[in-house]
Amino acid sequence: MFIHVHFAHFFYNTISIAMMGPIIEGLLGKWKFLLLYLISGIAGNAATFVFLPLTYTHTGSSGAIFGLLGCFLFFALTKRLHIPRQNQTILLLIIGISVIMTVFESDINITAHAAGLFSGLLYSWIFSRNK
Repeated sequence: MFIHVHFAHFFYNTISIAMMGPIIEGLLGKWKFLLLYLISGIAGNAATFVFLPLTYTHTGSSGAIFGLLGCFLFFALTKRLHIPRQNQTILLLIIGISVIMTVFESDINITAHAAGLFSGLLYSWIFSRNK
């Protein structure tokens, strides 16, 4: 989760955290945000280990980033987060770029992306029910 091979991947992940991180941390608090990030990253890596060949090499924090995206989407779709029009555009841009990169770019771990997104949605649902 903390090693990146390509600068573009590192840069995109950093921009994603910079845009979504403060909003999600404001919703969850520092420790729950950190837990979300770690759970999503571990889920992405675990899914990679389980579903892809053992020879598959995976680096990057994409599972964790997609977990943040899942959380952001959950709170936006359940209307628990009012997102100004400008931020909606940014969110759609992040989603669009993420989908395009996931589908068309080589060496992208679709499994980690899907597992991270699912774990972010699940974590947010559990968090919202237990609050």
